[in-house]
Amino acid sequence: MWMLIAAVGCLAGLAAILLRFREIVDGPTRALLLGLWLRYALQAFPDYSIGIRVGPVSLLAAVSILTVVALLLILDHRLLRLRALVPVYVLLAISLMSGLINRAPMGIATDFTKWSFFIAVMLLSHRAMTLYGSDRAMRALLATLVTPAFMMMASVVFNNPKSGELDGSISYIGGYVHESMFSTLMYAVFALCSLVRWRSGATLALAVCFGAVAVVLANYRSTVISLLPALTAFMALVYLKNVQPRFAAAAIVSLAILVIGALPFAFNSLPERYAEITDVAHNLHIMMKEPLELTAAERLIFSGRIRIWLEYIHSFTNGTYVNYIIGFGPNLHERYFRLVAHNTFISALWEYGYLGFIATIYMSIYYVLIPLKINDTYDRYILSSLLLGIVVNGLAAMPLWTVEGLILYGQLVAYAVWRADGNPRPGAATPQTSAQRIGSGTRLGST
Repeated sequence: MWMLIAAVGCLAGLAAILLRFREIVDGPTRALLLGLWLRYALQAFPDYSIGIRVGPVSLLAAVSILTVVALLLILDHRLLRLRALVPVYVLLAISLMSGLINRAPMGIATDFTKWSFFIAVMLLSHRAMTLYGSDRAMRALLATLVTPAFMMMASVVFNNPKSGELDGSISYIGGYVHESMFSTLMYAVFALCSLVRWRSGATLALAVCFGAVAVVLANYRSTVISLLPALTAFMALVYLKNVQPRFAAAAIVSLAILVIGALPFAFNSLPERYAEITDVAHNLHIMMKEPLELTAAERLIFSGRIRIWLEYIHSFTNGTYVNYIIGFGPNLHERYFRLVAHNTFISALWEYGYLGFIATIYMSIYYVLIPLKINDTYDRYILSSLLLGIVVNGLAAMPLWTVEGLILYGQLVAYAVWRADGNPRPGAATPQTSAQRIGSGTRLGST
């Protein structure tokens, strides 16, 4: 039964893509849309896409590698000079250096493959916005998420949840493998819905609410928390929309007082798995312990994340000076630990040392700040908060460790760069100027 539902969901996603082909007429953008749809569709059949192996990798990984190679081959290589890619190039250079020193060729290959998705998606999305304007391009990218959104709704309608949390809570993830990856897809639905130019404010509100509810139903705590910056910005913008400029300061102050006053009540009413955040905030000394000093109760905090973080930090502090500078090697955690670090920055510290840790922080801040150059108030704050949400998610998960997270990151950065370049929000380019604009602004010194 569920296989049939998954097949219907995949066909629905493909139909949504083909409908977009009426206005998306160039080959590279079509290839991008089909490549993203194929990856999301394959994950709806985990027994086959992950269980079946093609040589040393799964079917999903093999198809993904072929997809990203094809996308890199067809994109306009002049776009590789975009200054916005510099933080990624720095991180990849550090990964290469760490991999060579620590003899981790497969780790290097994995890093370059994953970040190639970011580069390809970012550049092809940027190109699509130049050709068709931001709205058409964003609607087309949103269409690639129809399959996972359909599967999430089907898991709710047919009562097909996944139970895996220690507190007995359930997650609706549409038959996909893990809450982390699927919640990132639902965050992508939320993000793209908030950036599409809908016909009315009511439609925008409904679309944003659908994306937010989808993230909550996926029930991955760090992703749910990562919604807060964007939701706060969205509600603040709605609240201030009709306020006259001379009353703006008073309105902002009153809103801040309202939010701050409501925080104690909000924290007191949090479910147990979210209330742990306040418990740890009041007991930060836990983070100063050695892994073996943790009590049985402390080992369970944040689904075991405190223990995982301390194990990685303890391993790093007991490394050599070379490890301090360049880390233990990309993706070599499998040799030492049973689980990934569940923290983007701790993972970067362990794998790439202080150089990688600083580079990751620099990249995170750099991309959050790009939208602040945008003139439009809505896009400026919504985009910054969406990118900040990915950083927040990275404090207790690793969204940029997954291809899905890097795809979303690439789409948001592409839109931020495109808008920061001074392009208007709808911004449809004429066919006559599209080719010229693709070649313009692509030097390393441009935004």
